[in-house]
Amino acid sequence: MTNTLAIVDAKILSEDSQKAEILNIAIQHNRIIALGYTPDDEGVEYIDAKHHFIIPNCYNLYTSLSGAQHNDANTGLSVHIQASNQVMIIPELAYHLDALNDVPDEHALILSSGVASEALYIAQELKKTAIKNRIHFIVDSNDCETLPYVLTHSSDQLTFGLCVDTSQPVHQESIRALMGDEKLLSISTKDDTELLQLLYQLFPEDFYKVSTSFFKRSLKTLFPSEYQPLSLNKAASFSIIPTRKELFEKQGALLTVRSGKIIK
Repeated sequence: MTNTLAIVDAKILSEDSQKAEILNIAIQHNRIIALGYTPDDEGVEYIDAKHHFIIPNCYNLYTSLSGAQHNDANTGLSVHIQASNQVMIIPELAYHLDALNDVPDEHALILSSGVASEALYIAQELKKTAIKNRIHFIVDSNDCETLPYVLTHSSDQLTFGLCVDTSQPVHQESIRALMGDEKLLSISTKDDTELLQLLYQLFPEDFYKVSTSFFKRSLKTLFPSEYQPLSLNKAASFSIIPTRKELFEKQGALLTVRSGKIIK
């Protein structure tokens, strides 16, 4: 069984240009081991990605967050902090702000989620204290009408994400407007297979431009010390999308890699 995947002849758009470049990628043990070339080794599986684009960091932060919370032992009111490459998850942060005092690394990113009222409470409390950590708080899309108010009253330490339940009617105009706010730095879907389809529905004419620029801008801000164009926390995270819209509508992504795990 092969342990190396080579993706050849895919196109990628740079952050500041509409010109596409050809890029080959090789993945081994969840990490990118080669960019621009493919290793000349035995046991390499090749995927022809001609006529496809690479969308960097199509990564669902809510999935990572909810998965970590699900794995925590249920011990009543105690708070579990999970650390992984400068990311620490604190469930129900609005009710456990004192847990920030126990975070050993002041440069760590704190990840949590909840409703907009909890986000507003956290923002107000952060203005009263000298907490050094950066906090990224994911809000349910049902709070789209309230979130703009929260964004305008937020502190510099607090950024936001949006989690969309695609099984319910989506407030497309509200989400499009929110994605233009510099403090909204992630967008997720509760069913992580629906994220790219959601972005396509929101931006049918500018799908590739928005997908590339939003994720690159957002994740460079969230993970400045760990940022790699096609990786998140050192694990490969990107999708391979057909260049033709009609083909994407028909078959979706050719390949998706989330946290190093390859999903075909």
